Amino acid sequence: MIYQFFQPSSVLRPFIKHYWMLEENIFTSSKKHCSQRIFPAGFTELIFYYGDRYLNIDKKKKETIQPRLHFSGQRNDYYDVKPTGKVGLLAVTFKPDAARLFFNLPVHELLDSWVSIEDLGGKQTEVLQDKLLNAGNLKSRVQIMEKFLIDQLHENLIYDYRRIHHSLNEIDRRRGLVSVAEVAGEACLGTKQFKRKFADFVGINPKQFIRIVRFQYAIYNKQNGWVNNLT
Repeated sequence: MIYQFFQPSSVLRPFIKHYWMLEENIFTSSKKHCSQRIFPAGFTELIFYYGDRYLNIDKKKKETIQPRLHFSGQRNDYYDVKPTGKVGLLAVTFKPDAARLFFNLPVHELLDSWVSIEDLGGKQTEVLQDKLLNAGNLKSRVQIMEKFLIDQLHENLIYDYRRIHHSLNEIDRRRGLVSVAEVAGEACLGTKQFKRKFADFVGINPKQFIRIVRFQYAIYNKQNGWVNNLT
């Protein structure tokens, strides 16, 4: 298995956490029959498969092949994935509130789901997929993805984005030990307006997101042996 992270360019760094790639061939691996459980992490992603794709398995054991190029929304529940062959993928991990700056889509309606890039419409998405498929190496794919995202950036949304981004920083700084009313006040917004704007940008309501942050910090602390009682 090959698993690597890459940093975005300076233009996209405020909005993108990182790029990552994964290559795995189940035909040469002793783990070919194993699935991997994915837990909520608080991020949305744009995922492109240049190799065989993962099989998605939901809680009802329904199996679905993931689209070749798709946007994956926020998660409020776990799901499992299983490779189907020689997997190769490149993913863009957006910062929690940033995907809305690039795609004209209702991010909050994609909770626990994904949408194929083809369903987003527009010739540019079809061109993107063709270019990524025909790219000869990983470096070229990253460059193609970067150019697409820069062209897609909606600067008219930056003002509201900065408000929500400040709120996310405050939630992270306090490790989720904060109320929705407190972060709404930090953003200089009423609670109802804040919830609406937060869901529009982040794709999940603020209370759910705060719970995910607490959950992730609990896992982190447990892994480092800093706590014995997770509650």
